Amino acid sequence: MLGKQKKTSENKKGFTLIETLISVFLFSFLMVMIAGSFTSFLKTYVQEKKMQNNIEQANFAMNLMAKTLRTSDVVYDATNSILNVYDFSQEKCLRYRINGTASNKKLTLENSKTIGAKSIDECDWANMQAPQDLTLLNNGSFKSVRSTLATDASPSFGYVLINLSIQEPGQTGKPLALQTAVSLRNYR
Repeated sequence: MLGKQKKTSENKKGFTLIETLISVFLFSFLMVMIAGSFTSFLKTYVQEKKMQNNIEQANFAMNLMAKTLRTSDVVYDATNSILNVYDFSQEKCLRYRINGTASNKKLTLENSKTIGAKSIDECDWANMQAPQDLTLLNNGSFKSVRSTLATDASPSFGYVLINLSIQEPGQTGKPLALQTAVSLRNYR
């Protein structure tokens, strides 16, 4: 009986060392490829999530500006990218500004310390509170346009065009451009 047990165990075949090493190598190579794909996917997801947040902030800032500008008197300073605004609904003097370096621009909102102003002419633009950052930008601009129907004798109407572009640092390709136009009641 002992002889038969020994004989059957000698007939069984297993994997050779070479076959085992090749299988481990192929399995390891496959796992590295999967991990690389997953890492790439995760990195892209994080970048897109940051971009989504930046877009939401820029949309919020544009909507806030549009809401304010609809009930305001506006003076546009093209050389400094400044919109000086008197908001009739809040009876406040406000300033929207795009400033910063080429790689780190911001859209900011400043409130005037002027109390009791009844028009844009009564605002003290030199006496502003600290700016409040609304959103980070890649670039941005304002453009104020007077209506072709306006004359010096009649109320001047027009619109403000707001352009913002957003690009996450390290992002390749064109920045995302956002734009809106806001009709004005008064224009200067």
